[in-house]
Amino acid sequence: MADSTDPPADRPDICVIANPGSGAARRNPGALDAAMRVFRPRAVLRHFRGDPALVARQAVAEGYRIIVAAGGDGTVAGVAHEVQGSRSALAVLPLGTFNYFARGIAMPEEATAAAEAILAGQPHAISVGTLNGRVFLNNVSIGLYPTILEEREAVYARFGRYRILAHLASLRTILRFQRPYRMDLALDGQRQRTRTPMVFIARSAYQLDQFGLEGAQAISA
Repeated sequence: MADSTDPPADRPDICVIANPGSGAARRNPGALDAAMRVFRPRAVLRHFRGDPALVARQAVAEGYRIIVAAGGDGTVAGVAHEVQGSRSALAVLPLGTFNYFARGIAMPEEATAAAEAILAGQPHAISVGTLNGRVFLNNVSIGLYPTILEEREAVYARFGRYRILAHLASLRTILRFQRPYRMDLALDGQRQRTRTPMVFIARSAYQLDQFGLEGAQAISA
C-alpha cells in the first residue's frame, strides 16, 4: 500500500471515484452532479470503467483525506481494497442497484443526503473480509450464487440495470441449476464432506438479514 501524505491546505481533500455505468447513475444521471454540488469546493471527481483500483490507488498516494466510492457494491469493494491500511478514509455514495454495504451502514440512498452525511460524519473502523488478499465487504461464494450474478449481469447488459430484472434472473437460474458440488470443508480444525449447491461466506449482517439467513449477530460492523 502506498504511503499517503496530507494534501496541501489549499487543495480539495475529498476524491470522488465514480462509476458512470452503475445502476442509479444510469437511472438518475443527475444524482452524482447533485452530490458534487454538496461536496464542492472540497472534492474532485474521477471516473473509471472496470476496476476502480488504479484510480483509488492514485488517490491514496496523493493523500486525499476522504475517498468516496460513488457506485454500487462492486465499486465500494474495489475502492476499499486500496484504502485499507492507508491514512485515507472510505466513504460511500450509493449509486448502485442494491447498495447492500451502504444500506448496512445506514447511509442515505438519496445522493444529496448521502453527500451531506459524508461531510458531517466521523471515521470509524470496520471489519472486512479477504479472499486471496482481496477485500470483500458483502460476501464471497462459489456455486449457485455467483451463477445467479453472472445471469443477472447478462440480463443487465441486454435490458438495463433494474431490480425487477435481477429478481427474475435469479429465479430463472435457481430453476435451471442442477449441479450440486462435492466439497471437503475445514472449519475450526474439523473437516466435513458434503454435497451442496453453493458455499456462501458473508461479512454483511445486513445482507444476511435481507436474505433471511441466520448468523448476523456473529458479524462485527
